[in-house]
This record gives sequence, C-alpha cells and structure tokens, in this order.
Amino acid sequence: MKQFIPTQYRHYSLIGIGGIIATALLINFLVIQDWSQAGAGHDHGHDHATIQGSDSLYPLVTVIRPSSTNDEIEKIEAAGQVLSKKQGQVFARRDGVVRRLQVDLGDTVYQGQILASLQSDRDDAAIAAEIGFKKRQLELARERALVKTDSHLAMVEVSIDTAKQEQDARLSQVDAQITGLEKELGQKAAQVETVAYDLLDSIAEALFTRTDGISNYYRHSSFDYYRRTQIYYGQGQETEVKAYEKDVIQLYKDLKAGTAQQDPDLLIERLVELGNRGRLYAQGYSDSPSLQDDQIDHIRKEIAETVDHIIDISLEFTEKESELAALSSGKDQILAETTRTIVSSQQERVEIEGERKDADIDAAEIEAEIAKLQQQLGASSTIYAPFSGVITKRHVSVGDSVNDDRPLFSLVDDTHKFVRFHITENDMPFIQESSVIEFSPTAAPSQIYPATIRRIAKAIDPVNRTILVEADIDHNDDDGRILTEMTVRALVPVSIEEGLIAIPEVALEVSGSKSQVFTVNAEAEVAAIEVQVAYVYGGTAYISEGITGSDWIIVKTPVALDEGQPVDTTL
Repeated sequence: MKQFIPTQYRHYSLIGIGGIIATALLINFLVIQDWSQAGAGHDHGHDHATIQGSDSLYPLVTVIRPSSTNDEIEKIEAAGQVLSKKQGQVFARRDGVVRRLQVDLGDTVYQGQILASLQSDRDDAAIAAEIGFKKRQLELARERALVKTDSHLAMVEVSIDTAKQEQDARLSQVDAQITGLEKELGQKAAQVETVAYDLLDSIAEALFTRTDGISNYYRHSSFDYYRRTQIYYGQGQETEVKAYEKDVIQLYKDLKAGTAQQDPDLLIERLVELGNRGRLYAQGYSDSPSLQDDQIDHIRKEIAETVDHIIDISLEFTEKESELAALSSGKDQILAETTRTIVSSQQERVEIEGERKDADIDAAEIEAEIAKLQQQLGASSTIYAPFSGVITKRHVSVGDSVNDDRPLFSLVDDTHKFVRFHITENDMPFIQESSVIEFSPTAAPSQIYPATIRRIAKAIDPVNRTILVEADIDHNDDDGRILTEMTVRALVPVSIEEGLIAIPEVALEVSGSKSQVFTVNAEAEVAAIEVQVAYVYGGTAYISEGITGSDWIIVKTPVALDEGQPVDTTL
C-alpha cells in the first residue's frame, strides 16, 4: 500500500482537444514517477493524476501531526490580594472622651491588652436615670397606637411638646448655673492650694531659722543647725511639737505629690486643724536670741490671718457645694415634673385611633436607645484588644469624643494571612487543595513567597466565570514585607499529565457527550475517530484515548466533512 504524505494536491486541466492523448501519456508518466520517488501523491483509488497546481477535484484541508505531552510544567497567572483571617475595628462600648491611648499605629498587641481608656461623659447613675426616663417615654409611645382622632392627637402632642420645651429651657438654665458653680469651685480649690503654701510658709518661719527647713526636715545634720530648738526645749512641749512638725511635713509632701488637692474639703479641714495648732503654739513663744518680740508678733499675725482666710474659704466652699447639690436636686425635680406632665398627656391618647404606624416607629427607636443605654450601663471605660495583631489605623486622638458608632482602632491579625485570587473555570482542573503556589507583591515583583492553597470556592461567579481561591501564608515565610491589603501576582503551577495527545482545540468536534476528530487515512480519505478528552486548556485539547501521534489530524476545512470523503491536504 502506498504511504500517505500530505504535501501536494491534484491538478486537472484540459490542454485542448488536439493534445488529449499527449496529456494522458504525460499524466501516466508523472504518476509512475511520483509514487516511485517518495509516495508523495494522494491516491483515492481513482485513475487520476497527482500534480502541483491551483485547482483540485477534492476539498483542500489543513492537517497536522499531534504532539505527546512530556510532564510539561506551566504556570497560571492571576491578580490577587493579601488578606488577614482576623481583621476588624475596635469600638468603645459607651460614650466618653479619650483620656489615654496606650498604643499607636504599627504597634503589635496581644488579646486582652489595654488599648485606650475613656473618661465617661456620664456615670452609671445618670445612665440608669436616662434608662428610666426612656422607659417611661416608651410606655407613652406605645399608647400612641391607640389614638382616636387626629385633632385630639394633635392637642396631646402640643401638650407634650410644650412640656418638653419647658423641660429643656429649665434644664438649660440649671445647667448653666451648675457650670458657673463648678467653675467657682475650681477657682476656690486653686485658692485652697495657694493658701496651704501660705500656711506652710508662716509655720516654717515659726519652727525654723531658714526658709528651707520644711524641705530639708529629714537631713539631720543641717536640721540641727537651723531648727529653733531653744524655743521649745525645757518647756514640756518638745514631743508634741515634733509630732506637729511631722504632720506639717506630711502636708508639704502631699501637696508636692498632688494628692492633697484631690479632695478640697478634706484639704481645708486639714489646713484648719494644722493652723489652729500652730496658732496655739505661737501663743507660747517668748523672746530669745533667735526670735525677737517683733518677729514673734509677726509670726502670730501671719498664722492667725492665714487660718482666718482658710476658714473664710471653707465657708464659701461649703456654701457653693450646697448650692450645687440643690441645683442637681432641682434638675431631678424638673425631670420628674415634666415626666408627670407627659404621662398625664399620654393618658389622654388611650382612646385615640390612627397614627399607629408612626407610634410604633417611635417606640422602636426608643427601645433601641434603651438597649444602647443598657449596654453602656456598667460597661468598662477601658478598651481592650479583642484579639492579637497589629494596629493598622488609629482613628482618634486624646481628647476626642467617641461613642459605640465611632471606631478607635483598626486591628489586623498578622500571624494568619492568606492570598485571595480568582482563576477562570478553564483553569479549574489544575487547582487542588494543598498545592503550593508562588506570589510576589505588585510593587516588588522580584520578591517571591510561597503559599498553600487551602480553600477553593464550590461555585463559579456567573458574571465573570471565575472561581475564588485562597492560599494560606506560613508565618515563618513572612519577612515583614507582606502587608495586609497588598496587591500581588499569583503564579499557580500547572502539571500536564505525561502521555496525553495534544491537538488544537479547533480540531475537536463535540456533540452531546461524544467527542471526535477527523483524520486523513493512508488512502487520503476522511476518517471520523471518537476520542476521550482529558481536559482542554489554553486552546489545546489533551486526548487520553482514540488517536496516536502518527495520525494526521484535520484542523481546517472549507466544507463539512463526511466519513470516507476523499480530500487533498496541505500542512
């Protein structure tokens, strides 16, 4: 049998009526010569010549030899992003003002670590009072669902609004008075601190020959030098005066440490007690080489005036505090009176019909406010890290007012990062869990890191026909340059099974569950062969059964083909 080699196609032409016989003789000669040299002609079982030309009696098809795969390794490239399994924002559970920030941008924190502390705008008592007031409001809002007529409802609403406006006006006035009193108390507290140092100065002049006697009290060598010991020794008051000196020194230390000023009332009481004792001791002073009569009179006068000033301030302080307490009580009374007015007006709406929907909405809003307040009740003013990680954003500064809707920090767990990317549905056969991929930051393509595929989506995005894939990054492979939200280039290795037959995808004919290819046999006729397709990737179909590497595969044809159809071929 002649060997089929697709290099030429048949050409038939009529030279003329007078040269038919000569042409036939030439064709027979060429046929014999062609097959004897290389078998390059295409014999279809017909007595036709095979010569080079531009016309053919048969369709001209393009054929190729398929190739065999040999453990080829390719890579699927995809755009991706680095994400963290744990990331979120940290909120306060109650309203307040940021008093201290313990961490800043870029800090690593552990779960339960203190991140910030707040100065609460209101204490639990105020929140509880507001909850009670809101609950009463809720009762009134629910009764609104029972209204009867719009006119009656409007009258009740006017009454309630008037009561609330009156409440707001009266409370605003009281708040202004409270603010003024608090400011005055602050000024008085500052005066108390000043007069405390004045008292120490006057007492120091009575006890010591030098002005730094108090600050150097426990330095015994110099203390013996400048203490007025001759005034008290031998008079039976040495032990008592020494105890007094120590009380005075303790006051000096507390003032310097800032602890004495924390409670102005207690400080005033302490100053009056020390001043009266000092004034009592000053009555027993007598003339001595270190203290003359005019000095004694001056000391007595200074101590007495200072103590009197302290007592005056104490009376003023007590008076202001009483006024402040009365105003605070007055606020509660105003609130109670207004509440009674609102409740009374609300009772008138029991039989009012209509406006049920709006009333229900109001009730729902109040319930939400109550729930929010109840969450704040007893909530800590200290903000803790909900999990370990890195602070990626700081949203507030010291002194900012915050609530449960405003985040303080953004936190990311940098020990559990992963790469998220999408592949096409055609790449699906090559993606497997536990496969190791490589990725590199978009901004630094030379930096290559590994990641292991752990999660593959079970559904295809119907819009862009892609599949979501996530690959975990080993914490030990992180050199600190892999940042959350970073865009990366992912490379997924693709292994082509050895021994498959690779043909162009265009040569594959698919009909239902049946796949076939058209080949050209040794007789230059079309043969339809059913094949088993392993997968299709990158424009190539990989065949596991049906054809071999020696078959000639038709990849291009100008007409529809049938089994056994004779064709001419070209590469």
